[in-house]
Amino acid sequence: MNSKLILEHQDLFEHAAYIFDVDALTDHISEVRKHLNSNAKLCYAMKANPFLVKVLEPHIDTFEVCSFGEFHICEDLGIDMSKIVLSGVFKGKSDIDKVVEKYGSTIVYTAESLRHWELLFAASQEFNATLNVYLRLSSGSQFGMSKADITSICENISQYPSLNIVGIHYFVGTQRKAATKYERDFRKLNEFVISLPYLDSSKLSLEYGPGLPIDYFEEDEKFEDVMTTALYEALEKQAKVLPVTVELGRYLVANCGHYVTRIEDIKHHRDLHIAIVNGGMHQVNYFGQSMAMKTPPFKHIETHVSQRDETESWTLCGALCTTSDILVKSCELKNVNIGDFLIFDKVGAYSVTEGIALFLSRDLPQVYFYSEAKGLTKVRNSIETYPLNMAKEQ
Repeated sequence: MNSKLILEHQDLFEHAAYIFDVDALTDHISEVRKHLNSNAKLCYAMKANPFLVKVLEPHIDTFEVCSFGEFHICEDLGIDMSKIVLSGVFKGKSDIDKVVEKYGSTIVYTAESLRHWELLFAASQEFNATLNVYLRLSSGSQFGMSKADITSICENISQYPSLNIVGIHYFVGTQRKAATKYERDFRKLNEFVISLPYLDSSKLSLEYGPGLPIDYFEEDEKFEDVMTTALYEALEKQAKVLPVTVELGRYLVANCGHYVTRIEDIKHHRDLHIAIVNGGMHQVNYFGQSMAMKTPPFKHIETHVSQRDETESWTLCGALCTTSDILVKSCELKNVNIGDFLIFDKVGAYSVTEGIALFLSRDLPQVYFYSEAKGLTKVRNSIETYPLNMAKEQ
C-alpha cells in the first residue's frame, strides 16, 4: 500500500481501517488462471473474506459458502446462485428446507455427514427437486465423512432417486508445506472415486482445497512459490483423469489486504519504548504469529517532521486491556510520534472477520476498496459494538 495515499487522506483514518486493493486482487487471480488447465475450475472459499465476493464474481467459477449467514450475503449481493456450493459442517433442517424450496437444483450442495445426506433427500422430496451433491471426504478432521460412510451412501443410491452425486469434496487443511502431497492426494482420490459402487466415475469431479500457504513472516522459510508450482504440476497430470475445481481462500485474497492503524500514545520504561495504536489484535490476525513473536510485514508512516534521526527498539501494542494485545514484540523504528500510522500488509484473508471483535466493546474498523481508477471507496463505516455487549432492560 502506497504511503503517500495514506498521508493524502489522513482524515479518513481517525478509526482503524482495512483497505482491499481490488487491482492487486484481480491481477493475482488472472495470474492464477494462467496456470490452470482448461479442465480445472476456480472456487473462492468466501469465509476468507466475504467483503470481496461481488468483486470476485466475474473472475471465479464458484463460491464455497459455509454458513447460511454467508448464503444471505450472496443473496443480498445478487450473486448468481448457480455459482454457489453450499458447504459447511453444520446445516440445520430449517435452513436446508428454505434454500431447497427457493433455489432447488440451481445451486450445488455438499453432504458432510450421513445426516446432511438424509436432510437433503427429505428436502428434495418435499419440494420436488433433484439436487446435485458433493460428498465431502474427511482428511482426518471433523469435516466430511469417512470412506466407509461415503461408500455406504453409494451402495444405497437407488433409495435416493432425487439426489445426484456430482463428485467428492476434499480439503487438506491450511498453510500446507509439503510439496509432494498434491500428487499423492490426487492419486488416492482418483482411486477412491473409481472404487465407488453404482457410480459412473467418468461423470464425477473433485472439489479440492489444496491449502496453499502464504509467507507471512520474513524470518520463516518460504513455501509459497514452491507449493503453488507443485500444485500446478499436479493439476496438469490430474487433467487426464478427473476434472477438478480448485478451492482457494487465503491464497487468493491475503496479499490484497492492508490494515491501517494510528499511534495514539507512546511510553518509555527504561530501554523499553511502547507505542499504543487505535486498533489491535482483535482486528489483525496472522496465522502462526505465536503471540507476536514473529514480525509481520508492516511499515511505519511518519506524519511529523522530526529533528531526531535515532533508531530505537519499539513494541507495538493495541488498545485492548490485555497483555496479549501486542502486534509486534520488537522492531527497529525511527522518529516514532503520536499521530503516525502503521500499515500492516497481507491481511486480506480472515483478519476482517476472525478477530475477537467484541472484546472491550471497541468499534469495528472501517473498510475501503482501492483501485487506481476509483481511488479509495468506503464500503463499510466504523461500527459501534457496545450495543451487542449489553443486556436490555429487564
